[in-house]
Amino acid sequence: MRQRKKILKEALQELKGIPITELKKGDQIGKEYLFQVLSPYREVANTNNNSLVLKAKLGGLVWLFTGDAEKEIEQELLKTEEIKADILKVGHHGSKTSSTPMFIEKVKPQFALISCGVKNRFGHPNEETLETLQKNNIQILRTDQNGMIVYRFFKGFKTKLQ
Repeated sequence: MRQRKKILKEALQELKGIPITELKKGDQIGKEYLFQVLSPYREVANTNNNSLVLKAKLGGLVWLFTGDAEKEIEQELLKTEEIKADILKVGHHGSKTSSTPMFIEKVKPQFALISCGVKNRFGHPNEETLETLQKNNIQILRTDQNGMIVYRFFKGFKTKLQ
């Protein structure tokens, strides 16, 4: 982990003149569209669990973005946050380390968005994760099958997910 932190610190130093803000649970960002930071609670050894977890209301729908957060963070969110959302950006590319049945049942999304590469070396998304989503009647959109996923906002609060 120290090596990763060193590499990240060096990369950030190269971005001279670009403001950098470290976010944590409880912070809010944005003006027209407000994003609530639900995690990280604290820095942990597993870098995936240091991912930002964000919740926002966009286009009249509640969105939950889970980054690469894994089961441990999902457990904390279940205990401390209102996590129901219409659209879930599935954690860690649909890996089996995220999207536990309990978490998915509590979020109750209509749509699950999975960002993963075609024939990626990790086999994402995991079959278990897909089964959990399917058992909960959630429409799944995957970048490896659907390509780029676009959400459009139109006047009059009409929206379209492609």
